[in-house]
Amino acid sequence: MLRQPIPHQRLSSRASVARPGIHSSGVVLSQWVPDSAARFRDDKLWAGLMDAGAGCWLRYHRAMNITFRIDDLSSAQTQALVKRHLAGMHENSPPESVHAFDIDKLRAPGVTFWSGWLDDEIACMGALKKLDDANGEIKSMRVADAFLGQGVGRAMLEHILAEARGIGLKALWLETGSTEAFAPAIRLYESAGFVMCGPFADYTDDPFSRFMTRRV
Repeated sequence: MLRQPIPHQRLSSRASVARPGIHSSGVVLSQWVPDSAARFRDDKLWAGLMDAGAGCWLRYHRAMNITFRIDDLSSAQTQALVKRHLAGMHENSPPESVHAFDIDKLRAPGVTFWSGWLDDEIACMGALKKLDDANGEIKSMRVADAFLGQGVGRAMLEHILAEARGIGLKALWLETGSTEAFAPAIRLYESAGFVMCGPFADYTDDPFSRFMTRRV
């Protein structure tokens, strides 16, 4: 049985927020912040962005230009990223502790798989497995090596959260690794409101796994 996650406090929604400004570097910052950029809706967060410099803004702006699409996993680029993801999982966890989906499982009923593209390059991927009418599991979150550190993973996570809300799910769950290689992923999930929990669905306790959840 799935345990109820701790409620997550979301920031209030606004359509778009005008934030004109010119950073001290002389780079003009865009006047409009898209609604999907929840982490920049708060005035203090915006001030932090300005202080961080134009480089932070440019990475954010690049991530917001990603095109997400439901992917049938037929393209060579998508298949290569799935292969890279599986290889990374096996490099950092024993085989019995690897729960990543291969292409066949990502095509299974109840699983929706998205890829994120910048122009003609695949930048990231992610999937949502529906567990029941109220709960879903995030699977196969991966950023292509060339796009690491550019906000792409967060953009994919926000996309999955929005899609989960759109189909009426109430909570999301995930399993990730416990070794040092998975620390950046855990930090990303924690920053998005996920909290540690016990095993869910068919998972069991495993020292190489960390389980997380949040309301959507």
